Amino acid sequence: MLALGCDVGTMFTKTVVMDNGHVMGHNITRNTGALREIVDASIHHAAEMEGGTLDDIHVRGGTGMGDKYIGIDHVNEGVIKCIARGACWALKEVRTVVDLGGLSTTIISLGETGRVIEYRTSDKCASGSGFFLELAAQALERGEQVKLSGFGVFQVRAKRARMGRNPKTGEPAAIEPRRVIGFRASQVMKARVDRALGK
Repeated sequence: MLALGCDVGTMFTKTVVMDNGHVMGHNITRNTGALREIVDASIHHAAEMEGGTLDDIHVRGGTGMGDKYIGIDHVNEGVIKCIARGACWALKEVRTVVDLGGLSTTIISLGETGRVIEYRTSDKCASGSGFFLELAAQALERGEQVKLSGFGVFQVRAKRARMGRNPKTGEPAAIEPRRVIGFRASQVMKARVDRALGK
């Protein structure tokens, strides 16, 4: 049976179409401009990837701060329940989920079947943590450094082509040139770690 889920968050709209636990279509769109149009486009893109139309999908759920912008008939599901179910679908053994949203951070403790045992949400000190991570990722995509005072620097580095070994066979293998994200801890952070570990 086809089912559609749409999460309208503070920064992105995420839509998925599933058939008996298998992803058939999906879409992630940045929330800019008119939210109702963005949500509608995300839903239709995911449905089209599945190869059908919205008329073929009778189970529809929505969640997130912008659930009211979902312009199709749907059942509203709680965000915590949706995060828990999605985490268990992706990794059945998961017992703790940390969700860094655009405006809050949530930690969820799960039972063996994915049932929510307990959760805590903070929109105070951790507010904007997800938004910060998104901005940091965008800076790295542009090749810029991300400096965190007293913590360290994240930066993109180019690695040259080289010869390595296939870990399965041990045979020599060419490794293509690529870019990697590196981290260099600040002197303050290094000193803290040394003190904490007794060095």
